[in-house]
Amino acid sequence: MPKSSLCLTMQHDFFEKMERIDASIRQAQDIEMMMSDVLQTTLETLGADRAWLLFPCDPTAKSWRVPMERTRPEYSGTFALGQDIPMSVEMQQVYRESLQRTEVGITDYRKEGTAQKMAAQFSILTGMQSAIYPIVGKPWMFCVHQCSHYRDWTAEEAIFFRWIGSRLADGLGCLLFYQDLQEREHFVRDLLDATTEAILGVDLNGAFTFANPASVKLLGYKHVDELVGRQLNDTLFKCPSTPCCSNQQPETNPSQLLDKVFHSNNMSLWRADNRCFPVEYWSHPVYRKGSQTGAVITFWDITERQRSEQVILHQAHYDSLTNLPNRFLSLDRLAQLICEAERASDLIAVIFLDLDDFKKVNDTLGHDVGDTLLVEASHRLRHVVRTEDTVGRLGGDEFIIILSGLSNADDALPVVENLLNCFSTPFVIDGRELVVTATEGIAIYPQDGETSSMLLRNADSAMYHAKDAGRNTYSYYTQSMNLKVARRLALEEQMHGALERGEFEVFYQIQCNIETGQTIGAEALLRWFNPALGHLSPAEFIPIAEQTGMIIPLGNFVFEEALAKTAQWQKQGNPEFLISINLSARQFRDPRLLGFITEEINHSTVDAKYIVLEITESVLLSSRRTIKKILDAMRQLGLTIAMDDFGTGYSSLNYLREYPFDMLKIDRHFIKNIKTSPSDYKLINATISMAHALNLQVVAEGVETVDQFNMLKELGCDIGQGDLFGKPVAAGDVLV
Repeated sequence: MPKSSLCLTMQHDFFEKMERIDASIRQAQDIEMMMSDVLQTTLETLGADRAWLLFPCDPTAKSWRVPMERTRPEYSGTFALGQDIPMSVEMQQVYRESLQRTEVGITDYRKEGTAQKMAAQFSILTGMQSAIYPIVGKPWMFCVHQCSHYRDWTAEEAIFFRWIGSRLADGLGCLLFYQDLQEREHFVRDLLDATTEAILGVDLNGAFTFANPASVKLLGYKHVDELVGRQLNDTLFKCPSTPCCSNQQPETNPSQLLDKVFHSNNMSLWRADNRCFPVEYWSHPVYRKGSQTGAVITFWDITERQRSEQVILHQAHYDSLTNLPNRFLSLDRLAQLICEAERASDLIAVIFLDLDDFKKVNDTLGHDVGDTLLVEASHRLRHVVRTEDTVGRLGGDEFIIILSGLSNADDALPVVENLLNCFSTPFVIDGRELVVTATEGIAIYPQDGETSSMLLRNADSAMYHAKDAGRNTYSYYTQSMNLKVARRLALEEQMHGALERGEFEVFYQIQCNIETGQTIGAEALLRWFNPALGHLSPAEFIPIAEQTGMIIPLGNFVFEEALAKTAQWQKQGNPEFLISINLSARQFRDPRLLGFITEEINHSTVDAKYIVLEITESVLLSSRRTIKKILDAMRQLGLTIAMDDFGTGYSSLNYLREYPFDMLKIDRHFIKNIKTSPSDYKLINATISMAHALNLQVVAEGVETVDQFNMLKELGCDIGQGDLFGKPVAAGDVLV
């Protein structure tokens, strides 16, 4: 079920839309135009399908009218604007709850009994609603709906939605107030007394002539008489020794602007107890018979609004888990530091830090432990750097550290090493000690890049270079790394569609019985020739295929080709010809692997016992229980299972005991030194003896010389493979 992925504060025009809403409300001379603009902007910003207002919001009313609606055409449902909507029992309950609480109400209209008739009529799946209270009349209901898909509204969206409702209430209050003032003058006094908006009247000398109860209460006085007659300057804008809470005071005192409309979106006023508070402030001149008699001042406390805006701003710039600057803020700071460094001719170090094998923590101990680890890691990182340096979280287990004011690149080394050392102490989480290391890549401004994005990209490249060097280390960026990254990107680009273009081919390297010297089979090996890049080494393109997932269609291609050729060779006179096919860890994660192999065997004349599937220790490390189950199923199909590259892993002996292997392939690095290294000779001898004791056949890879062949024969090795018997060749060149 899809969920909302909207991140309001990452929209480049989000704050522009906030200002647009504010301007629509401030400048509106007409209620309908104001509501139309605000609802349209709400639709665009929240990415909702419908926004509307309902009035009057009286739970006892039989129907509520829709004075304004904005709906995307494709989700309009029944036309609603101007319509009276009957209030069912369920709908009354939904809106009654919204009227009784201050927070935003979120409703799932798919649930039984939740206004299903209305939901069907207007194509609603989920919605948010909030009661808004203008200064006059009954409350209104402000709603947004999602019609195209079910959506989980985020806390950030609810905060923004509530802020819009609050501003709508302010705008409606002002417009309704002034309409009532013009249309029903005899009710003015009652309205002014009843409103929750602070209203003051002043004469041309700046003395208060009127104060409504809301203004008296908001300014901290007990009676109207305490305000009437006092001077505007001495009451609202006095300047005692106590500093004011806002630095955004107008340059000109508002008391000097009573002859014109004046507005401030963020002003501080003083209470009777000499404490200040933030308000939105309006001043309108009042005329009688063409001459100005004074001014009316309205204001309301915006403390809650500022809190909401601060929450939104914080969420826009800081990571919610670690409270570190996020990618947006980190790169913004880096851009500012680049400008400063250019003027001062300083250097900047950008460090890309990644936690090693963090995924294993999440997979084995759970995401709660992983989140706690990230928080603890962020604390350690912040304690290593200087106050003026930046530590940010880019996402996942990736962090950025920005060091400024450097004289040379080596100045960053002490911090780089301390960052690594801060992980030397194990993390203690839920009673467990977790040893986690980190790898760092460093790019230096300006030699490694002159923009924030280029520096981050190059530091990332340096980090991956350090990972290749063994992890728990660091590496500075070099041009050769950049070329390596460019080469990788070119490989990825060319790999897409290469299979369809016929660029891949299966080569075969024969395997011989060491005792008799006869050819008994071959290993299928993938080769790639690309017109733009030429002949490409499997050591270069196979890891990329693994990481991108292309290894699955490529592996299927190899299996199909190898089975087809093996069937031909068996018919040509070698009915027991074996074919060895490699399977990667990524292929074992494909749920269709067993089904594919079974189907191919069923459609082939090759008996399953002549198919050898070679797997490496990396396969066994991925998910032991699942791999054991798959290998057992393969054995039931009659397939032969071989452990490839034996001797390169730290726990291969245990795997031989635990998994159903039939063959063991000794890695070519041991065969290479069998004659010159007594220790390698002894290891090979022990391996062959152990394998035979476990009823396993032994295959020696990389046999290149007659001496190697003779020594393997002497040790009782079963099968040999290598250039001595033949290099990998195309299918047409294989001699069976």
